[in-house]
Amino acid sequence: MPFIFILFNILLVYCGFSCVVTFLGSFLSDFTLLYKKSWELN
Repeated sequence: MPFIFILFNILLVYCGFSCVVTFLGSFLSDFTLLYKKSWELN
């Protein structure tokens, strides 16, 4: 039983980490896109 609990915790941490990475990646791409647009306007 404890083994399943540990496995679940690892899975949860991994999913959370990938979610954060995906969120940061999309945020950074949006930010660079906005930066390029503002740079082109000026």
